[in-house]
Amino acid sequence: MIKNIITQNLTTKSWLYSNIVAKVAIRLRVKKAICAKSVYKVLKAKKYKSCKQTTKLGLTKETKDAC
Repeated sequence: MIKNIITQNLTTKSWLYSNIVAKVAIRLRVKKAICAKSVYKVLKAKKYKSCKQTTKLGLTKETKDAC
């Protein structure tokens, strides 16, 4: 279930562990499903690692003209 939540879209890939815990709790219809450390352990076991979300800069007028 945790893997499904993470791979849902680009936004969920940058969620904190507490956000993932909240989403799991909603899906299971319980107050608090698991702790954040458990989410960390599951993701680590599945070989997921943290990454910084980046965006590409737009082209400037000079670079547009050069193409």
